[in-house]
Amino acid sequence: MKILVHPGGELPIYRQIMNQITEALAVGRLQPSEKLPSHRELAEQLIIAPLTVKKAYDELESLGFLETHRGRGTFVCSASKSTQLRANCSRWRTWSASTSMT
Repeated sequence: MKILVHPGGELPIYRQIMNQITEALAVGRLQPSEKLPSHRELAEQLIIAPLTVKKAYDELESLGFLETHRGRGTFVCSASKSTQLRANCSRWRTWSASTSMT
């Protein structure tokens, strides 16, 4: 999965990451149970602080998009939660669009 961030953009970098991950989920580029890059790996790719990636992942986990398994990594929610995942993607896209205009 390719993520691009724009440091000078109007959205904070962690939100840009969240938007791109949820969009990838919505269109099927990310599948249930798929492993995401570690905080450190993604931070190195994007040349940003690992805590920024952690914040994005933590937010997505609290919203029900991701699951973190200690020692194994961060994954898209399992297939058993796919109906909830699709509903969450729809809600996130609606919320994100409305907050980016303010």
